[in-house]
Parts: sequence; C-alpha cells; structure tokens
Amino acid sequence: MKNILILTIAVMTFSCNLEQQKQAKANAAFELKVEQEINSGIRNDTIFLGYRFGMSEKEFISWTKKLIRDKKLYENENRQVAYKMTLDDNNFLATAEAVFSPEYFEGKLYKLNISVEPTDHTVIALTQIQLVKIFSDKYGFYDHTENSVIDDSKDYIWIDGNRQIEIIKGFSDARIFYTDLTAERSLNQLKEIEQSEELKTTTNDI
Repeated sequence: MKNILILTIAVMTFSCNLEQQKQAKANAAFELKVEQEINSGIRNDTIFLGYRFGMSEKEFISWTKKLIRDKKLYENENRQVAYKMTLDDNNFLATAEAVFSPEYFEGKLYKLNISVEPTDHTVIALTQIQLVKIFSDKYGFYDHTENSVIDDSKDYIWIDGNRQIEIIKGFSDARIFYTDLTAERSLNQLKEIEQSEELKTTTNDI
C-alpha cells in the first residue's frame, strides 16, 4: 500500500511538472507573438458599436449618448451604460447585460472593460463559453489560453496588431477586455519610470 501511494504521488508530480512546462512554453511563444504583433505596425483600433482606441473622453461620451438615443445602448438601474446581449445556450436564447467601463491613457481610450452578467438561468461558466464561441466566430480561433487566477477555468486571448481581446470568468460575471497593447506598453513604461524615481527618492531619504 505504501509503495502504491508513493507511485501515485510520483505520477501526479510528474504530470503536474509536464503541465507546468507545457504552459510555460505556450506563454513564451505567446509573448513572442505579442512582440511581433506590436512591432508589425498593424493597427486595429476598432472595438465595436463604433467605439475605437484613441477616442478622447469627450468623444467617448458623445458617441455613447448617440448610441443611447439610437436605443443600441441603455442606462440601467445603477446608472451604468449597458448593452443587452443574446447568447445561444444549447439552442435556448439566454440573455445577459453587458456593462462598459473605459480606461484612458494620456486622454485617449486605450482599454474597454465589459462585464457580462446573465439575466436568466445561465451560469457564469456557460456565459464565458458562449462568449468565446461568439468571438471565435468573429475573430477566428483564439491565439492563447492562460490558467485563471480564480479557479481551474481558462482565460482566452485574441491578438491582432495592437488590439488584444481577452475573455475571462469572474466571480459573478464573465469579462471582456479590449486593450490597445501599444498604449498599454507606453503606460507600463511610464509606471516603471515613476516607480524607479520613487525608489530613488526613498533611498536618498534614508
């Protein structure tokens, strides 16, 4: 019995190590692809519903108001800008509410976060799967998956030039992130410089 237990643990450890190595190789390959896409100079600034990377906050608000007037968007009971989605749940049409949250860098839209929460029986895991199917139909098979920080689910990522799309499963929703990688890189570089300056100041004060 002791030998069987030791063998079982050894097999599980070996399998775990293989999976970690496989994920590490996949991550390295994807990081290389990200570099190639950013350096390609290809720009895909289109998000959806006419939103695009590089819009000013004023332009974003103005366009949102137009979409609300056109009844493509609405303001929900929490006064959030929202979009009603229809998801195919095994041939049963499920509904979900998508709420937008923009992020700006140097006054320009570089990221749009969307929280998709089902409004009927659909569970969160199924909502993510349904979204992945919708986006795969539109953008092709996803380029990369990563292990979720929440549970044993996966995060799904598409990348094309400067545009990255990521779909993850949250605790009470599924989330979509549209990101301009070029702007995000500039933002991260700026943060690194600021952190370096803060560290230098702190060191000088000691």
